[in-house]
Amino acid sequence: MFFSSSIHPDDFRGHERITSRLLWGFTHVIDNPGEEDLSQALQIKATQRGLTIPAERLQKIVERLKPDFREVESIVNLLESEQRISDSGDLIEKFFGARPNQKYHKATFLDVVAWVSQKTTESPRDILSKKRQHSIAISRHLATYLAIDILQKPRKEVTVALKNNHTTVIYALKNIRALLEKGHRVITRIVDEFKKEWNIPD
Repeated sequence: MFFSSSIHPDDFRGHERITSRLLWGFTHVIDNPGEEDLSQALQIKATQRGLTIPAERLQKIVERLKPDFREVESIVNLLESEQRISDSGDLIEKFFGARPNQKYHKATFLDVVAWVSQKTTESPRDILSKKRQHSIAISRHLATYLAIDILQKPRKEVTVALKNNHTTVIYALKNIRALLEKGHRVITRIVDEFKKEWNIPD
């Protein structure tokens, strides 16, 4: 029996029985698609429906797509509607609205570590180390949370950067989520600054 989900079983908060049963089996993480993957998927879907997307327009669309194949289907449906309805206007632009180019999804976990380092004054080397000093550990937890929960980076990327320490990743996410739920002012401020500076939509 196979199950698929957009989140890891560890992140099913409040559903301990379901989580424990899912973790009994084999869990495989599929990375989010990059721009090249989205571009290829969009071209294939469009070709299957007899649609042609000019290269320049294709690039603009891909830059604004979320790293999610489900949006590709929505875009193809809109392109098909544009072709059928002569006075429909630019439906793609209406779909995106004011959404900015999603360049942030190109960032790596190391880019996030560098940003956190600037905010906390802890060096990237220390953040990536196994040092347990509180200020270093909290910086490590912040970088992990921002990469996985905010940027939706694959856990595998973060785990490898942290020397394959899966336990650290799980604890980091739980710790920062708990602090945010409690309204921790410093952590909340840093997360808000990250979203603003990286132009991340809510």
